[in-house]
Amino acid sequence: MNPDIRRMIFNAVTIGGLAYAALFIPLPFFQGNPLVYFLTGYSSKAVDLGTLVAIWLLMVALCFVFFRYVLVPFAHVSLETVHKALDKSGMIHLAVLGLVISAVLSWNAASQSQLFIPMGLALCSAFMAILLTPSLDRFPPPQLIPVPGRQAANKAERTYAWSFRYDYSSGSTASAQLAQHVRVEADMDEYQRLHDGNLCRQRLPNPGDLQEYLNKGFCNEVTQVASQIRRTTRDKNLCTFVEVLNAAAFVQSSDTIPYKTDEESTGIAEYWRYPLETLVDGCGDCECKTILAAVLFKTLGHEVLVIDMPPKPEESGHMAIAIAGADNFPEGAEFFVYQNRRYFFCEMTSEGMLPGELPAMVAGKEMRVVVV
Repeated sequence: MNPDIRRMIFNAVTIGGLAYAALFIPLPFFQGNPLVYFLTGYSSKAVDLGTLVAIWLLMVALCFVFFRYVLVPFAHVSLETVHKALDKSGMIHLAVLGLVISAVLSWNAASQSQLFIPMGLALCSAFMAILLTPSLDRFPPPQLIPVPGRQAANKAERTYAWSFRYDYSSGSTASAQLAQHVRVEADMDEYQRLHDGNLCRQRLPNPGDLQEYLNKGFCNEVTQVASQIRRTTRDKNLCTFVEVLNAAAFVQSSDTIPYKTDEESTGIAEYWRYPLETLVDGCGDCECKTILAAVLFKTLGHEVLVIDMPPKPEESGHMAIAIAGADNFPEGAEFFVYQNRRYFFCEMTSEGMLPGELPAMVAGKEMRVVVV
């Protein structure tokens, strides 16, 4: 099971247990109140164990649903921050103490008063959940690849807004989306130089040209986008897989880089853009998006391959990337092994496609690997 989901389950048990135990505090002051008795599963004669378990499970389930589907971003940030504070300050020992006290309270309840049995059990479940909550430690994200700076006299600002699936296993719901926004200052002199010198204006590109576009693709503009993505990863304590989703969503989104054929956007039958061209033009086809994505992921420090599927007489060519697997990549995703590492196919022209999902159009195609 995904560690984020396990952590959320334990958080729900913690909050549900503490909330359930809190219901017993006013109980002595509301003798005869049927609502309080029902919620606690307590009667004047005995504890109804079946009702106790059912109500406790209901409260835990409500907490889980609330955190997961209503306030997902809030739950991730706030509850993980609380657990980080506990881990760092040593306050986790208070949970151990609370568990011991709750266990003793439950043990003595049989000889004292049945009123404290459900409260003790609820407290035990809450403190046990704190102790069993999975660690928040992540693999440290890779370092951004530095790009030499350049002085730009002619700049133009481009604004990009997109969203990505913050909690990828919860389904495509509005609450699972996290909005992103970045302003990029583009060097228009450099853009014009790349634009005018693009070899596609002279001839058709071929796979041997791909390294040229990749090598010249690393630029300050891509670094600005990568810095925003990495900032989100650190601020939200995201795993590597979710950072990959964020970067992929930037390229896939029709709000940032809408898909347009070369003929439609340039009047040239086959035109590969440098990443700076794609960012400034704000559009591209599979080759343009793939080249941008490859440079973006490499700038973020991820290992990436370009998958080139050359055209054949009866079918058009295609291009995509493959991302090296890291922490929290889901089980069951399609991957292949290249130089003893797992790489997950990632389609750049379809919004919302996850790494490891293969679109039908690539089935049976010949694939060539280009290392970035």
